[in-house]
Amino acid sequence: MNKRKVEAWLPKAIEALEENDKICNKGKIEKSFRGQISSFGAAVTMGSFKAAVAFFGNNGESAVERSELIRSMYYIVKNEWKAAKDIVSEVICMREPNLSALKEDFLNASLAIKLAMNAFELDPNKNTIQKEVEEKVGE
Repeated sequence: MNKRKVEAWLPKAIEALEENDKICNKGKIEKSFRGQISSFGAAVTMGSFKAAVAFFGNNGESAVERSELIRSMYYIVKNEWKAAKDIVSEVICMREPNLSALKEDFLNASLAIKLAMNAFELDPNKNTIQKEVEEKVGE
């Protein structure tokens, strides 16, 4: 972890969360996202970076769209939005030393996102935010 990089990326993390309406809606973030982003570092440590990105890039039966967290981390690191499946493909095909550098950047970005979530209201009710997003899309 690079404390200076995490601190420097905090404004970018807030921006990434605000721009991603699947994570943030009307200044609220579903509380489940905080738990998911907290588990990213553990997934990297206990498994591997490639496995963690592949896992988070696929929502599976998760209550929240983990893939949006991968997209947000990528945005912080690379300053561009990319589809989760494309990020997963890029990471899986990557080799050293670029892989180690990207791993460190993603871990720093995940910490920046976790800290940036403190700037938002955490909503414990999943259905509230999901319903508001669905209503917004339906308009």
